[in-house]
Amino acid sequence: MRNIASLSTKLVRIGAALLVVALVSIGLTLWVTWQLGGGAAALNEAGRMRMQTWRLTSTVQAQMDETEVHLLVKQFDDSIELLRNGDSSRPLFVPWGPVVQAQFRHIVLAPMPHSATDIRSRPASHHPLNALVCEAVARYIQDNHLYQTAR
Repeated sequence: MRNIASLSTKLVRIGAALLVVALVSIGLTLWVTWQLGGGAAALNEAGRMRMQTWRLTSTVQAQMDETEVHLLVKQFDDSIELLRNGDSSRPLFVPWGPVVQAQFRHIVLAPMPHSATDIRSRPASHHPLNALVCEAVARYIQDNHLYQTAR
């Protein structure tokens, strides 16, 4: 004689199976969130910085008020500090490996006490730019023949 489970037993088994699937799904979601360690928030902040550079460029090109430009520069600097130090109120973490540190150093430069006029006059007089700008900028100016007098 076959043992046939009642309807309530079948419903309990289906419910238990769905509960296990839901708990495993929640557990995997939490595990992935912990593994990211705030990387998604850091990526979001980096995207926000891209938007900030666009706004800053547009503001400068439109010759807006200088206080507006300074405010936008301060917001950008605050975003850099947020990426560097993280945020205790939300998980924000940059995976600081050697490659990321090297790329971050290219972004964060100390203010340079030279005027744009000094920088533009050097290539025209065939003087090196290395003391005035970082290597990548000097190479870009040289490769594209910027600020050189016509021969």
